[in-house]
Amino acid sequence: GTLLPVDADGRPLAEPLMYNDKVDDGDILAAIARAAPEASAAHGATSGLAKALRYQHLPGIAAVLHQADWIAGNLSGRFDVSDENNALKTGYDVEARRWPDWIAATGMRMDLLPDVIEPGDVTGTLTAAAAALFGLPRDVVVVAGTTDGCASFLATGATAAGDGVTALGSSLTIKILS
Repeated sequence: GTLLPVDADGRPLAEPLMYNDKVDDGDILAAIARAAPEASAAHGATSGLAKALRYQHLPGIAAVLHQADWIAGNLSGRFDVSDENNALKTGYDVEARRWPDWIAATGMRMDLLPDVIEPGDVTGTLTAAAAALFGLPRDVVVVAGTTDGCASFLATGATAAGDGVTALGSSLTIKILS
């Protein structure tokens, strides 16, 4: 997924690495290959974990965020939270609902990873600045989102095994209910 490093106030410290940008650092990729379970989405040069490992040594870094986390943080003031689906490519274990221990074995600073919540969970309310900018009341809630592929699947109303969706944009996503 797309990732960006931020300081304690949520200010980006570098250009984001987009979902299809590659990390061409053999040491980082080897560390992930050694530590990550075979089925993990954290493998590969475009993974969120590879990008996080690349960013973690930047001066002043407080967190690595997915693009949705940063946008939500600008609304709520919280730059320490992500949703389960965006966190998958960074190595999050959605079944255990935690960052797995093997991530630390890659050399990743675990303190830079966000707290992870379920899509739809409330992360806070609008900051005064966001409320004023958009002309909304301060008590408008900000909730955790999801990836575009997951959102397109949910929008289909799929309920039976075999129901699915293909989402075509800058990438192709195929989701099938099993």
